[in-house]
Amino acid sequence: MSFEGRGALAIWCDIPARYEAAFNAWYTHEHVPERVAVPGFRRARRYVAAGRHASQKYFTLYEVDSPAVLASAPYLERLERPTEATRRMVARFERNVRAVFRVAGSWGRGVGGWLLTAAVTGVGGGDPPDRTADAAGLLGWDEVVGVHLLEADPETARAKDRTAEGRIAAGEASAPSWVLLVETASGAALPRLEQALAEGRLPWRLPTPAGPAVGRYRLMYLLQPDGTSG
Repeated sequence: MSFEGRGALAIWCDIPARYEAAFNAWYTHEHVPERVAVPGFRRARRYVAAGRHASQKYFTLYEVDSPAVLASAPYLERLERPTEATRRMVARFERNVRAVFRVAGSWGRGVGGWLLTAAVTGVGGGDPPDRTADAAGLLGWDEVVGVHLLEADPETARAKDRTAEGRIAAGEASAPSWVLLVETASGAALPRLEQALAEGRLPWRLPTPAGPAVGRYRLMYLLQPDGTSG
């Protein structure tokens, strides 16, 4: 599978335009390296919206050994001692959605430069669809290189609330129960995938409201614990 680990931390957010340059410098050069240094973190990816086709401009994905990493002592210690830059920036987040996930399924190889994120229904709560067959169908689409289905772990996500950084980020929006991530090698594939979801031509359905809504993103930065980008 192209996903690293069996857990994920996903963050959607906006930032006021006047802070955007400082936000991007902090996120890429301080925050991401700090996070991937925590034991159990496998990889971090930062994305920016492709045009105006996302409800939040920025999306960050951390791949971890398991959701338990996001309630571990080393991670919570880091959240309890945020840097001054982190305190400033986290307080400026807008429309922030943070969610911890279990990886329900992951198919494909490599990392695509473009990503579709979508909250989906039609899984869980009974007999889920044959996700392997569903994913195989998506991988048949042109330019699709990876498909990942993530199931929320809200109990683990709440571990952050008791930390200093969690108190700064109070007021985060509700996270989706399921998220579908589709990686592609071309931005041209994203609108076709989104239209297929909206029209019910893919095995998963979009909930109403979608929150966070379907988003089209392009990769900005990728980092692994050894400092490499691949």
